[in-house]
Amino acid sequence: MASEKDQNILPPELNKFEFNPTFGSSLTVDLHAHILPQISNGPASMELAIELCEMLQIIGFRQIIATPHIMKGYYDYQESDIVELTAELNQNLKENNVAIKVKAAADYYVDTHFYERIRQPQRLLTIENTNNEILIECSFTNGFEFLDKCLTRLINLGYTPVIAHPEKHSFLLDQKTKLAVLKKRGVKFMVGTSSYLSCRNKTIKENLNFLVENNLVSYVATNIKTMDQWKEIHQVIENPVYLKTLNQNLINNELIF
Repeated sequence: MASEKDQNILPPELNKFEFNPTFGSSLTVDLHAHILPQISNGPASMELAIELCEMLQIIGFRQIIATPHIMKGYYDYQESDIVELTAELNQNLKENNVAIKVKAAADYYVDTHFYERIRQPQRLLTIENTNNEILIECSFTNGFEFLDKCLTRLINLGYTPVIAHPEKHSFLLDQKTKLAVLKKRGVKFMVGTSSYLSCRNKTIKENLNFLVENNLVSYVATNIKTMDQWKEIHQVIENPVYLKTLNQNLINNELIF
């Protein structure tokens, strides 16, 4: 159970959920979070963004990487806008005594527009600075060959691609032998906590099990958007596949900034 102090800073609708520290005590850095207000899938206000950060703090997170979507025609955000909004959120967190630090990054959608964009060297937002790790999300309409072409270009530009939600992209898992090759090239894989829940579809469960069984998961992230995910995170910490993933040397906590 959460301490009385912790429960007091929870929004009222969350007090009905017991606190289990297993999730946060293992992972202190969340690298995929939609917590910036009024952008991408984030909360509707700065106040709600602060509440989301408070919730993650209670769970045990100390650093959060904000990753709004960047996708031509749907999420046409500029990197400078994300950086400015992140700075504003950090200032508000400080003023409200929320001891969490937020880093500006993005979840880049890998489509033909993205490929054209990276034909010329330019600075993209990364989830960490040492290896220039960049979070990307696969297109459901383009196949493995197109993705591989984009990965090659990113690597040649000095980035380390981190593929978000590979368990949701069956075309990736149809190329099982190539996933190990991608890992050897430095590509990393991030899975979302929601995929561990038993209510998810059979294909996602099978894909996730393959990734875990073959030690292909580098990161686990909440992909948090709303306060409702408190219950989801509480449920996932009891999942045996999730617990097995935690024992595979996840590198979330190496993303110190």
